Amino acid sequence: MQAQRQHDNWYFGTNVAFNFNTGASPVEVANASQITGTVSATVSNATTGQLLFYTDGITVWNRNNNIMDNGA
Repeated sequence: MQAQRQHDNWYFGTNVAFNFNTGASPVEVANASQITGTVSATVSNATTGQLLFYTDGITVWNRNNNIMDNGA
């Protein structure tokens, strides 16, 4: 049985991100694009834990750290 993985990625603050998909300890993600002191949200695949997109409440970036269409 596999746990739900939609919370495996955390993006927050100034270019800070962690991936919890490794099993043991979280791994820092070096290329996060968001800069926020307020809200942030991430959406990950519930089965694989793969990051789908993240936002600071103003801009929406895809998993490749590019602003999504209509995401600004």
